[in-house]
Amino acid sequence: WFRLKIKILLSDEKKELYEKKLIEAGFTISEEATVFLVEEDFKTNYLIVKDEDNFYIKLNKDDIVCFESFGHNIICEVLTKKFRTKEKLYQLESMFDQTEFIRISNSVIVNTNYIEKIIPSIGMKFKLRLKNGKTVEVTRNYYYKFKEVIGI
Repeated sequence: WFRLKIKILLSDEKKELYEKKLIEAGFTISEEATVFLVEEDFKTNYLIVKDEDNFYIKLNKDDIVCFESFGHNIICEVLTKKFRTKEKLYQLESMFDQTEFIRISNSVIVNTNYIEKIIPSIGMKFKLRLKNGKTVEVTRNYYYKFKEVIGI
């Protein structure tokens, strides 16, 4: 017998109600789920990630520098560490305020509060130096949206 695992991304007042109903219906609520129940316009202040020892860690959104995709692996970086997350980039993009966390390429989302330098590059691109020392590129597809959000 297979029990479907579901991760719930809802406001606190709705989360308890839906969690109870889903459990009664035979579902398992899990951070490791690949199926998500997400409230429209849901925004969160934290993210549950896994560390190198496979332990779950609750990260405050203000501590997150960036997210980067390497194939199916999504890495969440803070100033001094890297963590794995189950969420896809498009899910992460919708979970956080898009004026604070902005997609800059098909594989990177940055926290605008951690941008140290914006370096113009050839061909409608920017290179960003982040406060953790990492350099990432704003690609052409994301150039105008980035300029609009940053205000340049």
